Amino acid sequence: MTSGKVRWLKAEGEAFACYDIIAEVSTSTLVEEAYRDGKFKGEVTLLIEAQEDGYLARIFQHDHTNDIPVGTPVGVLCEEINELADTAAVAAVAQVGSALPKDLYSPEAQQKWRVWGGWQAYLKDGGDGGDCSS
Repeated sequence: MTSGKVRWLKAEGEAFACYDIIAEVSTSTLVEEAYRDGKFKGEVTLLIEAQEDGYLARIFQHDHTNDIPVGTPVGVLCEEINELADTAAVAAVAQVGSALPKDLYSPEAQQKWRVWGGWQAYLKDGGDGGDCSS
């Protein structure tokens, strides 16, 4: 996939539980064998599932009709209600893309941000992805 359209199913400030679908990403640029061979002509919608409980602190991409490139920051999440206001305020004044960490998986970035740096961040790492056992 090289680009897509993000449609949020949660609003800023809204809570979500582990395994909730919080966004959809629609793309017609899915890089699969059929697409490379010119046989894929449709659109695919990927469901973005929360990996743990949390809150949607800030949405960067509100217009779900525009294609945006993979890797573009689309929103910021936080884990606790008491982090919500501060996280939303910091995200609101940040210059999207330049103020966010380059390595979303570094221990430092994980301590400071629950960043959704585009759906690539979601798809990039197949690690444990959080604990949904609670």
